[in-house]
Amino acid sequence: MFGHDPQDASSLPEEQSQPPVKRTRWRWLLISLAVLCLALLGIIAYIHSGYFEESVRRRLISALEQSTGGSVELRAFEFIPSRLEVSLRGLVLRGAESSQEEAFFSAKEIHIRWRLVSIWNLQADLASLRVQEPAIHLLADEQGRTNLPRFPAPSATGPHWSERLFDLNIQNLEV
Repeated sequence: MFGHDPQDASSLPEEQSQPPVKRTRWRWLLISLAVLCLALLGIIAYIHSGYFEESVRRRLISALEQSTGGSVELRAFEFIPSRLEVSLRGLVLRGAESSQEEAFFSAKEIHIRWRLVSIWNLQADLASLRVQEPAIHLLADEQGRTNLPRFPAPSATGPHWSERLFDLNIQNLEV
């Protein structure tokens, strides 16, 4: 009679009329979104860090050495993840020649740009490949031995690198 009727929800302020479960759900949703945003910012910061670039550089050199059978030297490496671009400066691929002889392959600069085909499958095509001042030195001695790298045996897991080379889809190639 003197107070309000507990069953009359219209007399309560709007915040108190919401069940506590609904407010808790909103709070968890906001906290989850904040954590997701922080994680995304952390990933972006990591991808643009020098540590990530050096990791990509080491993996690239390792992949080139494994696929060609030669040793790889790289003077400078630059990775621009926002544009999916890589610049390699002073790339040298040594085959079976001695260190005093000209390297099997060298290039002053190689600039590569990818086009993302599928983010879910992490699939990309080469959009552009520019090679500046490439040089190939093929040496052969009297016994017929050459300085070609000792290409590894093809793996059972997939096609040989030379088969994959001609399966590339490149929009722009400059040599």
